[in-house]
Amino acid sequence: MTPVQKVLLYAIVPALVAGVFSIAPKIYDVIVEPTASLTYRLTSGPELGGPDGYRKILSATISNSGKKPLSEIKASLDLPEGRVERYRVIEASGLAPSVQARDQSITVTLPTFHPGENLSLAAMVLLPQPTVEPKFALRSKEVLGAAAADPPAGREKKLDLIGAVLAGISVFVMSMVVMLKLRGGGFSFALGKQDILFFIAGRLGLNSICDGMRLADARPTYLRMADILLAHGLHGQGGERNKAILGLKALLLIRDMARVSKEIVINNLKVLEGNEYTEEVVTILSEKAVSTDDVLELRRRIEALISNDLAFLTS
Repeated sequence: MTPVQKVLLYAIVPALVAGVFSIAPKIYDVIVEPTASLTYRLTSGPELGGPDGYRKILSATISNSGKKPLSEIKASLDLPEGRVERYRVIEASGLAPSVQARDQSITVTLPTFHPGENLSLAAMVLLPQPTVEPKFALRSKEVLGAAAADPPAGREKKLDLIGAVLAGISVFVMSMVVMLKLRGGGFSFALGKQDILFFIAGRLGLNSICDGMRLADARPTYLRMADILLAHGLHGQGGERNKAILGLKALLLIRDMARVSKEIVINNLKVLEGNEYTEEVVTILSEKAVSTDDVLELRRRIEALISNDLAFLTS
């Protein structure tokens, strides 16, 4: 064995082995160490103008999106102007939050918040101007709250080319479909979302909502309709509140609705129904949902739900 080989065998190799074993635990700790993360998503519904100002629904969803339990959580919603008319805190895992409400603010506190747990705060506010923006703050003993992040920028850059190709393909496919329909001698659009939303509002006798939809410049969305129904239910009493609840349930019969819109519909339903809300009803309605392409069947199911709620759910 040469001197060089002896140096490698008796000095350098043991040093490398020792170094690997000394840093391995630290690498392991970095990889598996639970991270603390507290995030929120704040959404704002459309403004409904009136003689006394502008009303709209604010909704904040708070999530422990990390892997560590958090303690002493505090969330606050503040209005620079206007006032909070009504509010509701929704949670489904026995969190028992403490709520302190004033004319222009709502503060929610929690002693503990486990990974994966969520809490939602919905409030109907009256604003002097539609441009007034609320302020939302969130923190815990371990970490400051942050707005839910969008996908990483690097990932978006990698998907730019794929997105452009898919967009081009979709335009080509839609053009071919239109050409084939026109060539076949007939062309008809499936029932649009604005038509089915108008049908729901009209069938429930929500005349103010129907009038607003007739005069609106932009086409309504499922999300906006869900917030309009929530505002109507919170502002109304008795029968009007029940109509808004039925309207939200009717939206769950639309299979084409996006996942985020459906979550907001369910969240608004929880606010209006309170203790009477059940996941079983939402599950049944979701199972009975049909596409807007099947116009007659969708209208029939909405009609059945509105005409006889219990019979429809048990059929």
